[in-house]
Amino acid sequence: MNNDVYVMVLIGVATMSVILFVWLFYLTFYVRSIRKSFNEMAENMEGVAEILSRFKGEARRWDYISKAVTDAGTAQTTFQQLIGDLQSRCEELESRTAEFSRRIEEVQFQDPEGKMYSRAVKMVKAGSSIQEIMEECEIPEAEAKLLVSIHGGRGR
Repeated sequence: MNNDVYVMVLIGVATMSVILFVWLFYLTFYVRSIRKSFNEMAENMEGVAEILSRFKGEARRWDYISKAVTDAGTAQTTFQQLIGDLQSRCEELESRTAEFSRRIEEVQFQDPEGKMYSRAVKMVKAGSSIQEIMEECEIPEAEAKLLVSIHGGRGR
């Protein structure tokens, strides 16, 4: 019976050794698969870090573009306001010019002496004599001489 116990113990030890060997073999493959998964995960993390870096660069570019677009919009609004101001000023100047033209015409029609002196100046510039200017424009000799001296006629 002693032999039977040894055989049984020996079978038990052999069985335990086989189980232990299979378990160690399984653990070796399991550790290898974990290492492989860890390495793949590390590579993926490097890829994620690279993508994140690119994303940050694109985000900075987007911020720059967004600011540029906002600044352009502000500039456009400012230009539109300036154009509106200029249009208002041009309209005001046109209105004033029309008013001045109207007033000049009124003054020309109301002041016959002004017409007479305009005609006298034209005659001086054309080279008419003092006597011709006095007769044509009905102005005194002193005024005719003054016009000739001012506007550079020959004044015969």
